[in-house]
Amino acid sequence: MYKTTKAGFCIKKDFLSAQELLELNGEISSCDLLGSCELGEGENGEPCKGEGLGVIFKKDKLLEVYEKLPSLKPLLDKCLKEKCNIFYFCAIKLQDQGAIAPHFDDNLPKYCDEVHGSDRELPPKPYCTSLFYANVPKEIKGGALFFPSSTLNLTPASNLFVEFGDLEHSVSPIEAPKGSFRLSMALEQYKYLSTDLELFPDVLFIKG
Repeated sequence: MYKTTKAGFCIKKDFLSAQELLELNGEISSCDLLGSCELGEGENGEPCKGEGLGVIFKKDKLLEVYEKLPSLKPLLDKCLKEKCNIFYFCAIKLQDQGAIAPHFDDNLPKYCDEVHGSDRELPPKPYCTSLFYANVPKEIKGGALFFPSSTLNLTPASNLFVEFGDLEHSVSPIEAPKGSFRLSMALEQYKYLSTDLELFPDVLFIKG
């Protein structure tokens, strides 16, 4: 049986050093894995489009992730949960009018359904989701993080780390000058049984 205990909520400012943040922004924003993607529905029901990249990886293959994307090491080393054993990381560039409707993170269960069919039962939500705002230019307005189950909302800022268990969340519309973008990164952390881990690749880099 899977345990249902989830991680709590926390916010940390100045999560990385200035040099670590600079290297992370530079590598991810210019990475050849970045590609066009749909990020679910926006507030008006239309698809929210942006650029993104994804990585599925098991804990014992973390070094392979660092070989491809070395700037991730300071970030992941600080936020990976010891009890979790498989992860979905994504980086997202949002530009003007980008918004994401209320949703639960569930990228690994979705991947399993697409590859193996829906007859395999996995926990529908991660143990926790960690979110890091890598670059939020001051000229960008909006893009607040909302939690429908509470009155809490969070204004994004560069170098801000947030962890919120498995809560439903949404992103309000962004107003950005032409050429400006917001870069954020999400890490879904899962705790799966060994038999379920076999359903996933050790490491998979996903463009878009």
